[in-house]
Amino acid sequence: MGTPRFIADQVIEYTKKIRDFGGSVTWDVPVELDGTITDPFMEQLTALGKAFPRSAA
Repeated sequence: MGTPRFIADQVIEYTKKIRDFGGSVTWDVPVELDGTITDPFMEQLTALGKAFPRSAA
């Protein structure tokens, strides 16, 4: 609820550190009553997606 506790760069940096050691990370993102995710959290998720693109299978 509210605004993210971390800026996108911190989320990416932390995720990278964990992944570098073979781990995985889940981020808890609040969902509104209508099922949407607010812009600040969507911006973080978008930044994560750009920082860690899926490899072609």
